[in-house]
Amino acid sequence: MNWKLDKAGASKWGENSETSYAAYAEFMLKWGAIKQKVDAHDLITNEPTGAIDTFDLASAAHEARTNER
Repeated sequence: MNWKLDKAGASKWGENSETSYAAYAEFMLKWGAIKQKVDAHDLITNEPTGAIDTFDLASAAHEARTNER
């Protein structure tokens, strides 16, 4: 799991990296977990990303820091 957008290959929170899913599908095929090649585009969608990425990151980080247990 990546906690930084750039390391995850994403530009918005909630966005799926097609490159990451393609590599994972290749890994699964190589080791026999799946039997045929799968196009990453068929595994993911970034359609709801706009609705997911509407929060204030600085505010969320501040709230997380002040509500630590």
